[in-house]
Amino acid sequence: WAVSPEERALEEAQEARKPEAQFKPWLFVQDGTGGGKSRSKDKAAVASQIESLAESLAIPTARVDKGVLNSLSGNRPHQGYVLRTRSFSAPSLSTLPSPSETSHKLYLALDEVVDPQNVGALLRSAHFLGPVPVLVCAKNSSPLGPVVSAASAGALEVTDVYEVGNLPRLLR
Repeated sequence: WAVSPEERALEEAQEARKPEAQFKPWLFVQDGTGGGKSRSKDKAAVASQIESLAESLAIPTARVDKGVLNSLSGNRPHQGYVLRTRSFSAPSLSTLPSPSETSHKLYLALDEVVDPQNVGALLRSAHFLGPVPVLVCAKNSSPLGPVVSAASAGALEVTDVYEVGNLPRLLR
């Protein structure tokens, strides 16, 4: 039951609510999602936590039917929740900091990884390992969007990810 991307994005709400956001954040919840009889106690608790977090951050919530969520998510799996936020944009990096300037001794470099599911899986691994900062080639790589966020189970929102124009040059 993967609602971690929405939960992480809500926890990072200050970032999600920057003035340059294209849309005001909004949480869409499928009718019937919540503490109903069809949900286990754990799922009901997570659903309640997500909705309470959105309410505490003054993020509007709308209950909609499954068809609306399917449309909002591009017919991708949504687990009964869709959180509309700003687009994710990774800061660019032109030089690696020297080891004396940073605590990071390891970076994960992704060059031309085009499958968003693979990028998400690698972000989960990077988060588990440290967290380890991730360098993503700006060209010929999967965009860091909702599919990567879902595949990363929320790791995209909490891992340092940098876009790199020329990865081989940066790593020299």
